[in-house]
Amino acid sequence: MPAINNSDRLLEEQRETNRSINQHFDNLERMLGNLEGREYERTSRTKAIARSQIVLGLEAPYVALNQDGVVDPRLNRAVTLALRDGTITREDFADLYEADLILSSNDNRHAVFEVSMTADDEDIVRAKTRAGILANVTGGEVTPVVITARLNELRKAQAADAEVTTFVVPYP
Repeated sequence: MPAINNSDRLLEEQRETNRSINQHFDNLERMLGNLEGREYERTSRTKAIARSQIVLGLEAPYVALNQDGVVDPRLNRAVTLALRDGTITREDFADLYEADLILSSNDNRHAVFEVSMTADDEDIVRAKTRAGILANVTGGEVTPVVITARLNELRKAQAADAEVTTFVVPYP
């Protein structure tokens, strides 16, 4: 077996160092992207209340659910009854509580929001699916909504075809 000379060893050590640095940069990039996404979700949720009144016509909307841990007792009661009556499944329950935001009003009208900096087909499908679950729970009118900073024409058309409302909220 031939001996590895110093330059070959140094070259291999440099490659390993480069791989390690690239991996660290990738991890940092992913973490910063997650932080940016969370910040966007937080600022978008505050704007959702005003837009739900203006665009959707919800009167005096209140937060029924958000991902900061707020779950209104009225939503909890309705979901508990729907589970007990078999109106929804446990999988539906779990999926509904993954929504980024649910706004409700006292006249049994609701909006289920998915928030994403760049809307994709999964956001549109999730909003529509979760709105259907909430409609089964409440028997009320439920509007699926996607809030996004970037919405291309293809996604805009897809959302319109699926009857999903879109709110474009620029970032930052």
